[in-house]
Amino acid sequence: MNIKPPSIKHILSRPPVTVSIETVLVDVIKLMRLENVTAAVVTNDKLPIGIVTERDVLRTLSTNTNKEINHLIVGKIMSSPPVVATPSMDFFDAYHLCSIKNIRHLIVVNDQGELYGLASESDFLRILGVDVLSSDSSIANNMISVPLLLAPNTSLQDVIRRINAESGGAAIATENGKAVGILTERDAMSLVEKPVSELVLADVMSGPVISISFDSSVYYAIDQMRIHEVRHLVIVNQDGCIVGLFTEHDVVKRIEKRYINFLSSVIKKQMTDLKEARNQLDDSVVLTSILRESLDMALIATDVGGVVRYLNPDAASMLNISPVEAVGKELQLLASMVGLDEVFIQNGIEAASRGERFQAELNRDDNLGVQVLRSSCAPIVDKDTAILGCVQMLQDITKHKQANEVLQQHASVFKNTHEGIMVTDTAGNITAVNPAFESITGFSEDEVIGKNPRILSSKRQDAEFYQRMWHHIKRDGYWQGEIWNRRKGGEFYAEWLTISAIKDDDGAILQYIGVFADITSLKHSQEEYKFLAHHDPLTGLPNRLLCQALLDHALQRIERNDSGIGVMMIDIDNFKLVNDTFGHQTGDLLLKEIAKRITVALRNDDTVARLGGDEFVVLLESVSDREDVERVAEKLVQTLSEDYDLYGNLAKVSASIGIAVVSSSQEQLTTEMLLKQADDALYEVKANGRNGYRFYQRES
Repeated sequence: MNIKPPSIKHILSRPPVTVSIETVLVDVIKLMRLENVTAAVVTNDKLPIGIVTERDVLRTLSTNTNKEINHLIVGKIMSSPPVVATPSMDFFDAYHLCSIKNIRHLIVVNDQGELYGLASESDFLRILGVDVLSSDSSIANNMISVPLLLAPNTSLQDVIRRINAESGGAAIATENGKAVGILTERDAMSLVEKPVSELVLADVMSGPVISISFDSSVYYAIDQMRIHEVRHLVIVNQDGCIVGLFTEHDVVKRIEKRYINFLSSVIKKQMTDLKEARNQLDDSVVLTSILRESLDMALIATDVGGVVRYLNPDAASMLNISPVEAVGKELQLLASMVGLDEVFIQNGIEAASRGERFQAELNRDDNLGVQVLRSSCAPIVDKDTAILGCVQMLQDITKHKQANEVLQQHASVFKNTHEGIMVTDTAGNITAVNPAFESITGFSEDEVIGKNPRILSSKRQDAEFYQRMWHHIKRDGYWQGEIWNRRKGGEFYAEWLTISAIKDDDGAILQYIGVFADITSLKHSQEEYKFLAHHDPLTGLPNRLLCQALLDHALQRIERNDSGIGVMMIDIDNFKLVNDTFGHQTGDLLLKEIAKRITVALRNDDTVARLGGDEFVVLLESVSDREDVERVAEKLVQTLSEDYDLYGNLAKVSASIGIAVVSSSQEQLTTEMLLKQADDALYEVKANGRNGYRFYQRES
């Protein structure tokens, strides 16, 4: 009796955790930790558009600061488009799909494409584990033999980077060859709330480490994982020193190997059965079939005297002669009748008479043009190897030669063009790239063949961008536009990309071709021009134009946010004295240092701009009361009055600050009115001795 394997819907253990594409990453991580899951599915109206895993979080930590992560939305870091399966998919097919896509989570959707469930490695292991547990194979044959071993005082940033680069998904902290702690992908979920740049491995590692002997069985290792609820085991030798790392993923890979071996045995059996069936065919039937049905191959058989005794239908058609006309004539005479080169034919006959094979290419003029033929002449022998005659084989390769010439032209363009070219199959796997691709991206052909173009992703484009792109390709057969990608060295670059779908005569897509040009230099020039139009070239701060735009926007948000804003007009006291005493270069350095001190003293949501000279404006948003603004003003007066070391010269200045505050309960003010109020308050400070601050007082 055949036992049908379960479908994937039978292994789903719990409803998936779902979030929207706009959800802040920090909130997603909190939800994953609360639900104790390793992944969250990103959905849009019940349709899965991406997935976020522990591995994605760790990768994000390695490329972003905590401050940047606090503002990241999940759409910027999710893996998209997701790999999906239907609930009815065979369990083994679903498992194999995960294996070839190198993923640990498989999203399951219904017939409408809506989210149905999420299968993880743990779900597969729960079903397939029975096969593994029955094995007494030693753990030494399945572990990672070169785990990531680091000192406890290694910086946490370096640890995260190294984990991302390794395959084990964990770093082991060691002292004197012994494990004292471990940091895994799951631990990364808690690191977003910690100052990663200030910590070392010892500050965050878990302990004690669960370890087992290298001669333990796989069964014992899995049992220990279940008992201690861990996914990583440190493998030690008889002296207690680390010799390897065993993970839950290694268990799944072991299953994959057994599954592949099973498929191989099935294929071998099918081939053996087919061979036995073929051997049962009558030899004469096979020979007749070969002679008559050798498609595109003309066969002419002669006796030992060179007289034609047989020609197949393809020979009659190719040479435009009937078998009745050909049989009985000498092969050389027949060659002259049908326009074949008699010298080549004679050389073939002579070679066959010596028991040798003769091959050549020859041209034939058939009144419709030159026909290129591949010619081969071989001896016909009996069971005692006595020569009975020869068989002349002719194949029309005219179209092949023409196509080859076109291919060579295309190959020359492919190889020598300055635009990068990438070819993928219909599944999105790279099948070919040209030298310009290698030059632009930094990846060699060997490094990208078989990979998905996502290896170039900069994460600057969200899932919606790619959905629109592929919709355009499916509708029109191509897409063209600007996109940002990442070189092998991590550098972002802009490219102008054209993707075309290559179809067969029936309209079925065969492959996709992407042609792109590196436009990074042009983009940088455009961005630099745009930046200079809105920023002060000396300090890099927003200039007067951008400052006014930001103030306009802040005033529009007051009613919606139900909170006030504060505007500070800052003038640097004694700046002119420093500038005149030490020179303009020193004065410029002082302005840059002042800009840095103001920026450091503010919150992330606040803004500082330079209007010109020694005048600065500070915009404080989400102000609840006057005391909030006053605390910032006191901090600025203090920090700006501290000494400055300018090219070895000690300088001292102070700051006069005028402040205007507007809340949602007050009458509407324009940007110009608000700046005027802050400037009036600044005038009062200067009139009363400078080095201080004052709020604008409205007339009663």
